[in-house]
Amino acid sequence: MQPARKYQPTPGLPDCPQGISAVKALGIAASQGQRIYTITQKVYNDNPGIVNTALSAHSHDTQSRVQQSLDAGYEVTIHERPITESGWTGAGYIQIDPATGAGAYTIEGGANGGWIVLVIGGLLLAVGLYFVLLPFFLLFASYLTAVLLVLLGVLQLILAMQLDKNDFRAFLANLAHGEMSAGLAAIWGGPIVGVVLFVLFSYLNVVLS
Repeated sequence: MQPARKYQPTPGLPDCPQGISAVKALGIAASQGQRIYTITQKVYNDNPGIVNTALSAHSHDTQSRVQQSLDAGYEVTIHERPITESGWTGAGYIQIDPATGAGAYTIEGGANGGWIVLVIGGLLLAVGLYFVLLPFFLLFASYLTAVLLVLLGVLQLILAMQLDKNDFRAFLANLAHGEMSAGLAAIWGGPIVGVVLFVLFSYLNVVLS
């Protein structure tokens, strides 16, 4: 088995975002010269306000969770102040139950400028949905237009039947038949067929009337 290769940044290119864990956060903090606190129950009993004093640089949420862990009888290992790694800022700490040895590795914090990422992601999603759904909207609009064309033809035909026998009645009836035929063709044959037939019937109605 070959040993895992160490990450090497490519010159001229930005560093890739790196994953973060509680252990890695503690290691980064130590490399920065931060103090690493292991708060046992004895230490906590001797200094009940240690969270507010030694960990005052951390967020309220981190302090609150560490306080709850200590009150529950856990030992907590945490770095002195928040760290920043690959755009992420926060804390990593370990909670150990001294009675069982069970532990929890916790990461708390958030990405710097995370709202920008959300906005950009939302815009990209909206644009993507637009291009994906646009053909369906156009198709729906085409068929809706075809249905309305058929209904218009029906109304014109009814109106033509109410008129006296004259040239206008014949023209209106022919136009109604053309509209209904074009609309039905668009519904069953597609919008392009409907447009072609509508133009054809309109032309024939004008020429023959």
